[in-house]
Amino acid sequence: MTRLDIKAPADLLDLADLGGAMTRVQWGVLRHMWASGPTWALSADGRRLAVCGLYPVEDAGYEAWFNFSADARPHLLSIARAVRLTLSAAHYGEIVACCRSKAGVRFARAAGFSFHAPVAARPEWEWWRWKP
Repeated sequence: MTRLDIKAPADLLDLADLGGAMTRVQWGVLRHMWASGPTWALSADGRRLAVCGLYPVEDAGYEAWFNFSADARPHLLSIARAVRLTLSAAHYGEIVACCRSKAGVRFARAAGFSFHAPVAARPEWEWWRWKP
């Protein structure tokens, strides 16, 4: 099994690499996300596999976000385990993740999130919730 390296906080270039920062608007969104909550970059063998973060929302909770590289596929269970352990060790309130694909749902479940409800405005999306 390959060892995952976790960098916290992720730097802005980590987010840009996997977040598609091609325009000024995209750079602005990434800078805002980076400055607003905790971030992590996960890599293996010098290859960036994922960037993850928490964005504060109302009621002292957070929305989790995850961006993966194509190289992350064989490491997704290890990444999910690292996310679950990181969130468990911290003192966060409720965290939600909005999943819009079956792969996203599988990752959320592996990372310790549980199903909460469908999103009314987007029937193909579901909210998953993690509570300490």
